[in-house]
Amino acid sequence: MKKLKFFIMTCLLIGSMALMACNKDGDLDIKGFIATDTPTPEESKSGEDVTPEPTKEETTPTETPTAEPTAEPTEEPTEAPTPEITEEPAPSVTEEPEAEKDIYPDPELLTVGILADGASEWSQGSNSHKLYEVSVDMLMLGEEDKEKYPNLALQLDVLNLGQSDLKDSNAKSFKKDVADGEGLGTGYYFLRDSINILRADSTVFSFSDTNGSFTGGVRPDTFISGKSIDTESGEILKIHDICNDCDSLGTTLAYLIAEKYDIEDAEKIISYIDEKVKNDEIVFAVGYEGVTFYFTPFDLDFAINDNVAVTLSFDESFVGETEEGPQMISLFKKKYSTATDYFMLSMNFGDELELADIDPEKSGFSTLNVAGIPSENSYADFSGFYILINGKEKFRKENIGADDTELYFIKCDGKNIIIVKTVQDSDDTYTYIYEITEDGEVRDALDGQASGMEFAKLKFYQGEEEWNYYFTDKVVYDPMDAKISKRFDVIGTNFVTAEITFNTGDEEIYYYTSPYYDFRGRHGLTLKKDFKAGMIDPELAFNDDEEVTGETDMEVELKAGDVIYLEKCTQDKQVYFSAENGEWGTFRMDPPEDEETGYTRTINGEDQDDIFDGIGYAD
Repeated sequence: MKKLKFFIMTCLLIGSMALMACNKDGDLDIKGFIATDTPTPEESKSGEDVTPEPTKEETTPTETPTAEPTAEPTEEPTEAPTPEITEEPAPSVTEEPEAEKDIYPDPELLTVGILADGASEWSQGSNSHKLYEVSVDMLMLGEEDKEKYPNLALQLDVLNLGQSDLKDSNAKSFKKDVADGEGLGTGYYFLRDSINILRADSTVFSFSDTNGSFTGGVRPDTFISGKSIDTESGEILKIHDICNDCDSLGTTLAYLIAEKYDIEDAEKIISYIDEKVKNDEIVFAVGYEGVTFYFTPFDLDFAINDNVAVTLSFDESFVGETEEGPQMISLFKKKYSTATDYFMLSMNFGDELELADIDPEKSGFSTLNVAGIPSENSYADFSGFYILINGKEKFRKENIGADDTELYFIKCDGKNIIIVKTVQDSDDTYTYIYEITEDGEVRDALDGQASGMEFAKLKFYQGEEEWNYYFTDKVVYDPMDAKISKRFDVIGTNFVTAEITFNTGDEEIYYYTSPYYDFRGRHGLTLKKDFKAGMIDPELAFNDDEEVTGETDMEVELKAGDVIYLEKCTQDKQVYFSAENGEWGTFRMDPPEDEETGYTRTINGEDQDDIFDGIGYAD
């Protein structure tokens, strides 16, 4: 009988606990079985299952009744003790204060570059000329950034595949036209698709794309567009992703375009732009200081017969309704409008760059253009350049024949800096540095003297030999990391470099970071005769950037036929080299005959060509 009573009591006890564990809808409530005062994961603000260990005072309901109770159960069984769930929440990750949810740290700049790829064909015979040319740009991402942002890397691969298809299809079409006898005489068909990176950081990757082509007619066709990619997700951004007020954006842009391009009636283009915004079809690129919107001649052909680009500042705002009433709200979302206040951009002749508030008395953006002066001589494409601010010429440099140029704009420590590098047919390079002052004037930072420097570059090599490569410049978008290399002739026309970086704290725009010049490449020189040099300890030869110590009165004696490799030198042309036998040595070039050029070619009064074999030309 006792066993029967115990069985009945046990069943009643289990049934009672089950009823208590059901919610008002009769569904089983798992919380009824949890014996701590910790909320379940659904209740935890952090969304995590945080369950501390029970304390000594807590009762554990999972204990099983013993087989032989110590006390005779009463006829009216008492309910099993149920732990109370207190209202005090369990420890959880503290949420951000409401006011700080829209705060983003400065994004980190990426390492990116542009790789040129193309195809062309020339006619045969004495009157050889180009029949067609196709050139497209590919986007390159640094290896570390590929690992950090795999979705961005994948999106760039997709875009590059499209560029490759563009190259192949146009080259095939041009080749067919030429074969069918539809050539342009001494002229030629071309397609040039040039990419200019406008922003590259851990939040946004943006660029403009200029597509120019000529297949006959009066003039080439040129179309400019832009694209922005979310760096984390790799998704191409739409206007609704970045804008807080798309309803009034069309009107704002229409009046801005009307003001910039002298359109009398902005109402004509409002409905067109509104429709583009509504359908997420408007073309834009998120920059460091604002968002640039692009329109082709066909978009606004009833108003403007040219490409149009206007920029809205990140400071742009509108009056929006909130729970606390009307308030000023940023036009663009904080995530995408938070950018670094220092950056570097590459440019091309004729590119227009909009800069925020150069003139403190003027609101909005000022435009910057650097334009080339066409050369009348056959040996150079350009005879100089000029700089325009808001369409007005502020600076002109002439008589500097060049076949190619590289342009960079740098914003660093509140300074606006322009770098113009010219490359002549002889491979001589000259670099000119200018600063845009706050009042919109242009100051020659080098007082008219060409620096003889060139911007540092990396090349993407293909093949085993150094000269078998697709060439590209790796644009360094961090001005704190930007370097310039100074050309320094020594041992003939081989040249060495010293790093120069932009100074962000002092008056000088740039400064030397090393007292030594590193030879570019490891080129061997073969001795024509026996040669003596000072011996140094190789462990002390590269003593960071401190003075080389360890030079002794001992001599290293080299024999005719030995090969040495130039390693470093100083401004006074003290040369350090390594030999094939592992020894290190040093010698000094004689003082230059021409102090202005600093060029020298003798060692101990003897011509370098009488000592060394294998002296090459500048690479």
